Amino acid sequence: MAHSRPSDKATVPSLSPCNGFPEEILSNVLQLSVANAEDLRGTILNPLQNPLRLLLVCRQWTSVINRSPRFWGLMLAAAQSKEAWKTVFAKSKNAPITLRTAPRLPIPMLAEAIGRAAEAYLADDSPSLSWNDVLSSQDSLPMLQVLHLSRGTHNHIPIPLIIKAPSLVDLAIDGPATLVASNLQSMQFNRLRADMFPLLTSVLLSCPELRSVVVRDVSGYDNGLWQACLDCMEGSRITSLTVDVGEWPPNAPSPSTALPALTRLCISTPTIIHSSNLEVVDAEMSVTQLMALLAASPSIRSLVVSCPRSGRVAGPIRQIILPRCRTIVVDDRRSLDDGVVDLLSSIYSPLLQNMIMRTRPVQLVRPSPNVTHPDDRTPSCLRREMYASAKRKSAERFSLLSTNFECHMHGEVYLNIETDCTSGRCACITFRVEDDFIRNDNQTGIEVRHKMDGIFCETRHKHTQLMSVSYMLSMFSWPSISTVVFKTATRSTRTPPDQTMYPDPFVAISEGEKTALLDNLELDQGEWWKTLPPGSTLFDEKFFNHYDWNHEDGDECIRLLEFGARVQPNPSLLLKAISLLKMFVKDPAGGTVGPAFEEYPGLRAMVDMIDHAIQSVGGCVNSRNLGIINFSLRSVYVLYSLYSLRQRAMYYGAMLSYEGRLVREDEAESLLVEKSKLAYQSEHIVRNLAVVDDIVERMYNDMHRGRLSHEMIVNVSGFCLKLNLLHIEQRSTAGHAGESTFFTQMRRDRSYQSYEFLLRGITWPGIVGEAETLREIIITAELQTRPHEGIEVQQRFIRRLFGRTQVSRKNYMLTHDLWRFAIRNPYTIWTDSHNQCLWDWGRAHKPACAIYTIEALPPPSDDDQSNTADDGQTGADDGASGADGEEAGIDL
Repeated sequence: MAHSRPSDKATVPSLSPCNGFPEEILSNVLQLSVANAEDLRGTILNPLQNPLRLLLVCRQWTSVINRSPRFWGLMLAAAQSKEAWKTVFAKSKNAPITLRTAPRLPIPMLAEAIGRAAEAYLADDSPSLSWNDVLSSQDSLPMLQVLHLSRGTHNHIPIPLIIKAPSLVDLAIDGPATLVASNLQSMQFNRLRADMFPLLTSVLLSCPELRSVVVRDVSGYDNGLWQACLDCMEGSRITSLTVDVGEWPPNAPSPSTALPALTRLCISTPTIIHSSNLEVVDAEMSVTQLMALLAASPSIRSLVVSCPRSGRVAGPIRQIILPRCRTIVVDDRRSLDDGVVDLLSSIYSPLLQNMIMRTRPVQLVRPSPNVTHPDDRTPSCLRREMYASAKRKSAERFSLLSTNFECHMHGEVYLNIETDCTSGRCACITFRVEDDFIRNDNQTGIEVRHKMDGIFCETRHKHTQLMSVSYMLSMFSWPSISTVVFKTATRSTRTPPDQTMYPDPFVAISEGEKTALLDNLELDQGEWWKTLPPGSTLFDEKFFNHYDWNHEDGDECIRLLEFGARVQPNPSLLLKAISLLKMFVKDPAGGTVGPAFEEYPGLRAMVDMIDHAIQSVGGCVNSRNLGIINFSLRSVYVLYSLYSLRQRAMYYGAMLSYEGRLVREDEAESLLVEKSKLAYQSEHIVRNLAVVDDIVERMYNDMHRGRLSHEMIVNVSGFCLKLNLLHIEQRSTAGHAGESTFFTQMRRDRSYQSYEFLLRGITWPGIVGEAETLREIIITAELQTRPHEGIEVQQRFIRRLFGRTQVSRKNYMLTHDLWRFAIRNPYTIWTDSHNQCLWDWGRAHKPACAIYTIEALPPPSDDDQSNTADDGQTGADDGASGADGEEAGIDL
């Protein structure tokens, strides 16, 4: 039986790729495809790039395009001949157009359409007609949004340029001009000349939306001209600056300026930019000049650098601390250079999560004669000799970088090695290390990527110019590495058979280097292991004698104690502390080896020794020298940390006594006794802070009398922060899971002073760390503070932040979330605080006008005398806090 064809057209499948799209949506999509075609602004389009091929898709698209004047207005930029331009211009009807000069397009013809231009890219002038004449003769260009003038250095400028374009947002200019464009957002100078500075000055003053400035010039080095340009921009609101003003001598002085709102900088000209908000830096300059730039920009979060060839940095290398930096990219596609090593060795970024260093290995000389060695399985065509000096330099450079990279690692470290020789032209070996902090955030880690060009040998094998891989692996021979993962990409099947890549990318130069390579891959047989003392084992050396120890702080503490021992009549306790501190020595395998538990004094003798040493070192805080106070506070923390180090040594000793043994039931009780000793000592460590409180109290009284600079306040705050971190560790050692069951029993009369220092410190952007960790530290300080005193600290902190004790909801919500956490509802912090304060969100007709208030009530009558005295002190503190209003504004 014959089947009839369906008569309903709706059931017929459509071949249109956008069947069912409304015409308006489809038209907008097609317009966007033209606007994103980069070649519309540059070279002649080839057939595969021409957006007109969209007419060939289907009849629906053809119909929509023909009825879309805006599409043809954009396509006008692709017209290369006079006839094509007129045809497309007619199809654009009254829609905005995009103008672009071309050799075969007459300038007068384009000038007639300038009034309809939304975008104009003008690179040519006519001998008889200049674009300055055309643009200046217009009363206004209301549709013009983008104008790029790049007419070279020989353009004819008969009259000054005057531009009146109220909608202009993006301007690139090549000469002096007068501009009326209040909505301008981005400006580019294609040439840097002194007569263009009035334009730059007027734009910065009259264009409040201007955020991006680009300065490009090929005229070369002119320090005075560039400094004058920086002076024009100083203090402006721009957030993005791109600078490329030609070749710059490597030893030329670096001009400087202050751009407080700048967040992004792309620069190849040595310049020092002072900005507390600078987050992204892409720089290409000499190492010395780059170090000067980074030292002035501690707020950087992302850094991309490319340095020319240079030798070692002259003189001592200053450490550059970038406390917020999480990403560093070193785009150096040549062999590792001494200057790059010095730069990376000087940078310390505690929050570093992504680092990529692209380098090439040293080059190998030509193949040696094909002589077969019976003990060498390497193909004869791969036997090469490397310059001995190049080997030594490479080993030295990687060793220096190894130390710097290792100091950024925390916890167990994974080493991932990836090889890729699938392209048929080159090979790449990537080393990537990750620690616990990096893995938790799924970040890249520290990555060293070696890209090696391939060479052909006489037998047409495809090889790579590999330096000795054992040097690369020894760079990551750290005791903290627990896992090594290899991954090799599958060889490409498209590689021609006569260009076969040798299958093993880890080709060493000699059999001895192959053995060294294998030894390093087995971490327990690596080179670093051979440096350990005879008879040591991984069990006791790595886990039970190693400590976290800052040798720089420890040495400084020893020097201060030695000075005190020379001037005191009875230095016996100080000498005991010096002798104990000197027992912490560096381990050749890495880390620090500390004394065993038996070498520590008894608990009572330990308390007397530490208290006396802290009192001696703490006397330095009476100085008004910031450096001396910093050394003193760090030394006090070193001495106080001896409590926890002694406790840890006791635990290690107890655990080592059970190594390799099965614990019987009668021995389990002794383990519980050891654990109870730890718990007892944990509580004692947190309680025994009287001598530390004396030092903090001296600084606290100076702070409220206005005698303490902001930098000194931040130093004391950092000291209190480290104390709280140590107390959090003691809580877990004592076996208390919850904070309230441990810290509320440790409240002291002067706990509120450390609490207030801590809150003052978190308003400084240099105190960095994970938000959860900082919150836990604040909670610890709160729980160790009595409710009424803590509420008064909150009240003073609010007054310092906002200048008053009552805050509108709008201002409250604009503050940093960590600050809001610090001044949260006191009822949720101290459960017994309902009768000691008033906390309220005042209602308002507009939610943004609601008032946030924390007010401390007079202390209850049954409080002790010390609290009453402190209440009187609080009034004086409030007055001093109000007097510090100017400093509070600086903090914010």
